[in-house]
Amino acid sequence: MNFLCERNFAWYIATVFTRNSILFCLYTIKNEYLRRLSTNEIKKQFMEKIIYGVADTLFGACTVAFSQDKVFSAGFYCDEKRTVEEIFRRVGKVVAERDDLKATEITQELLSNTGRVSLHPNGSEFQQKVWKALCEIPFGTTTAYSEIAAKIGKPKSIRAVANAIGTNPIALFIPCHRVIRIDGSLGGYRWGVDLKEKILEWEQSTLKNGNNRQL
Repeated sequence: MNFLCERNFAWYIATVFTRNSILFCLYTIKNEYLRRLSTNEIKKQFMEKIIYGVADTLFGACTVAFSQDKVFSAGFYCDEKRTVEEIFRRVGKVVAERDDLKATEITQELLSNTGRVSLHPNGSEFQQKVWKALCEIPFGTTTAYSEIAAKIGKPKSIRAVANAIGTNPIALFIPCHRVIRIDGSLGGYRWGVDLKEKILEWEQSTLKNGNNRQL
């Protein structure tokens, strides 16, 4: 089932290390398509080979797992073993090959919003609703877990919503970092609260300086 994740334009900067220089990639995301895939569907689509690799960004090394133009995992994993374990956990025992150059190219495609790369998170119908709601949080702002619960029509399911946010398989591009506690504290973040704070500060600073604009 395809559904359109509509959000305000969001600008990010990523640093991509090349042989002689660092390329700063400024990008905007207007629309993203998130497709709900079952584990069996992922296995079928990615039967040939799953590629994963590390792309350097402004927020650190981001590990991306994909097949062709379909990204199903992105995160700030600390080591290769955990990355492979995450792939196997999501889609079973498959052929996984590391290619940092290709991962960097895929990340650039996402950052540039070319439309040639799509997000394919694997999750339940409930999780998909939560992740879609995350994509609708305006750039440079935050919202509370309870507000996400209300948005998807489950105001009493705050804990379940928090769990779905915590299992978001595509960090940064599905902005779970924009959800905080109702008292204003940051709450948790799968990749560390320090990183969450850094991303939020950057977004807010970028918005304040007028770098977030609609084209």
